[in-house]
Amino acid sequence: MALIGLENAHYAKLTKDDETGVTYGTPKKLPGAVSINENSETNTAELYADNRLWATAQVFSKGDVELVLADLPLATWAELCGHTVNEKGILVENAADVAPYVCIMGEGLKEDGKTKRYFKLLKGQCAKVGLDMNTKSNNPEFKTNTLKVTFMARQFDGNYKYVIDSTGENTTVTSGWYSAVE
Repeated sequence: MALIGLENAHYAKLTKDDETGVTYGTPKKLPGAVSINENSETNTAELYADNRLWATAQVFSKGDVELVLADLPLATWAELCGHTVNEKGILVENAADVAPYVCIMGEGLKEDGKTKRYFKLLKGQCAKVGLDMNTKSNNPEFKTNTLKVTFMARQFDGNYKYVIDSTGENTTVTSGWYSAVE
């Protein structure tokens, strides 16, 4: 079944990822999920022998994600990109800012109108967010916010992504999807 929707985008800061374990902060809602586009990059090596392709090997490299949101509150923007909001409410970007690692999660509705596909991209770092505005004219045009996130495998276990469909046997997993990152 094809996917026809996206909703409930959340993020959680990754606070620990080493050989002893992995820890995340509490997931927080990202308002107004419009779209998500993930492109995984895999490096492939080929071995030729006896005048033909003999074997191939593939290694996951990274995932590039574009998450489009209807709104990106300044406090969320600051938290995702490592910036600050000062006492006057001004978002301050500094050249030395470093974005934290985060998990991005959400769900999409399938064409049957009942089944949902849940996802968690486990370790990513947001790039700087740019401004995109136009002057208002006779035909108003909405501008959205795009988060560009580069994802990688976790050091702890090599995991990159979790995906599950909401079916009868998975309700205990999907009902707590946004309470924590396991």
